[in-house]
Amino acid sequence: MTELPPSRPLTTDTEVCYQVIKYRLMRCYGQVIEFVHIIEPQPYEEVLKLDLKLLEIHQMIPPHLEFGTLDEMKNDLSSRIMEKFILKCFWHKSVCILHRKYWDSAPSDTPENGQWVYSRKSSLGSAIAMLELQNIMHQAAGPGGCMSKMKW
Repeated sequence: MTELPPSRPLTTDTEVCYQVIKYRLMRCYGQVIEFVHIIEPQPYEEVLKLDLKLLEIHQMIPPHLEFGTLDEMKNDLSSRIMEKFILKCFWHKSVCILHRKYWDSAPSDTPENGQWVYSRKSSLGSAIAMLELQNIMHQAAGPGGCMSKMKW
């Protein structure tokens, strides 16, 4: 072969699709970690730029790697369910970490801090979503659940 075949789109379920999506998510997660550890105060616009990157990555997740309900995933392999769970958890964790400086800022009815309402809603929404994910996986790992054979 003198030339590599063309790449398949991420919407096609391939052996490496999960790794590609996870790589992109982890790169952005790394940028979030670096950003929150900068000592000097950073403009809020930088938080919003990183948030936009996270949203773009979330939209890139193909349907076959989207975490769903237990009924929707009942025919999936345990390894595929774990892949879906890991992607969703890391995305929500990234959002929580990115917005955590602003979630407990002054009340939203204070005009100068009204801009941080988005961060408060985002971090709280992601934290609740992570708890819901853990609850779903707890049910799945219970006796008779689709993950019970993994002994998780």
